[in-house]
Amino acid sequence: MPAPLAAWLYLAIAVPMVVADAPADRYAAIGPDLTSLLDLGGEAWCYEAWPGHPRATCRAMSGHGYESFYEDLWCFECVVDEEACRAAFRFFPDLSRGACTLQEVQVEILVDRRGLSPVVTRTVEARLGQPTPPSASATREIGCSSGGEIRRWAREDDFACLYLDEYGLYGRLPPPREAAGLLWRRAPLTGLRDEDPESPARHEDRPAVAAEACRDARLAQCDGAICDQRAHVAAVHAALDLLEKLPPSSPRAAPLAYWLNYMAGDESGHLLSGNASERERLAQRGVLYVDARDWLELQNPWLRDLAERQPRSKWGQRAFLELIRHHVGDDDPNGDAFRVVIRRGEAWLREHPGTAIDADLRLELALAYETWWSLSKAAPDRWHPEESARYAEGAEQARRRAIQLYRRVRPLDAHERIWLEQRLFRLERDIDTVQRAFDRSGC
Repeated sequence: MPAPLAAWLYLAIAVPMVVADAPADRYAAIGPDLTSLLDLGGEAWCYEAWPGHPRATCRAMSGHGYESFYEDLWCFECVVDEEACRAAFRFFPDLSRGACTLQEVQVEILVDRRGLSPVVTRTVEARLGQPTPPSASATREIGCSSGGEIRRWAREDDFACLYLDEYGLYGRLPPPREAAGLLWRRAPLTGLRDEDPESPARHEDRPAVAAEACRDARLAQCDGAICDQRAHVAAVHAALDLLEKLPPSSPRAAPLAYWLNYMAGDESGHLLSGNASERERLAQRGVLYVDARDWLELQNPWLRDLAERQPRSKWGQRAFLELIRHHVGDDDPNGDAFRVVIRRGEAWLREHPGTAIDADLRLELALAYETWWSLSKAAPDRWHPEESARYAEGAEQARRRAIQLYRRVRPLDAHERIWLEQRLFRLERDIDTVQRAFDRSGC
């Protein structure tokens, strides 16, 4: 099923589609209806100037944290219903024009047991020209991967596909009925189809960082994973013995504690492997775990102690950054992780200016402020309606602070540049980004 068809589900209740055989007059209306809709989608209109507003029902983006691809992150969506067709017109950021422009049109076309009317292909070809000849090596663009694709247009600045599928708005359709659709996209959205809108690389190569800590602690085996479980267990206990002997001021103590946190935390599955006796043995040495959903979570003060006692050291700073990214804690009464990140991160920048982690920490803070603001844009949760008001208070200040912090981010490559430009475009125009890096469930 083409991926964007899922976006139609919300329309099913408000605008039900007839699934029985279509009356002849409705079937005959396909040509005029489709022509009219293609006319509305024929140019890269700015949202405000689009001529279809009098006929459309429009909504701004308001998501629920299920960001996947840029194709899901439009600014506005407008739906037009005709007698035999229904179309969604989606407006996406155009950074070169500084506006949200029409970059995607998706049409659902009435089909009955007679199949796809020839008038459909004639109407689409009148607008788009002759289809691109099929090629076994051609890559199917996002949204056009249906096995029922029947026509495809691939041009320099846009592409389109006309398809039949066994899924309609209500799920699988009874045979022999099929749904017909046309998906038409244009630049700049087409240039983003291979991009991933997830945050730029926030998490270091943790095994590599652990190996660096191991070398700083001057341990014997630091290169490569310890694959044998017995050797892994022995290495952890040997490191615990050493940590107990070293004075806290030793230059080996901080990297050793960091390495232990990795070996007992990130690698807890390999360390324990369901071994209850080993877990009890570690507990006697102060290495404690709690049962999370489907993993064991290390409960140990190594990172916190490092961050608090050695904030000017390399490993104290890395410990604090890891705490912010992965172990925010539960000290917000409502479980809002972003508030914990903001409180701790802003305090760190005030109290320890000019550290090596400042740039990384500002990115985490930007994500936290953006999460706060984005949660305020989401539709109210029927189970927790009070949360909307809680998120709304301070959301505008959070948006401004996120913009301020993002403007200090220096992208490392083209992907990060695109990600940053898209983020700032939406934040500056108060268009939801569906950011959930630090939702109530954690980071």
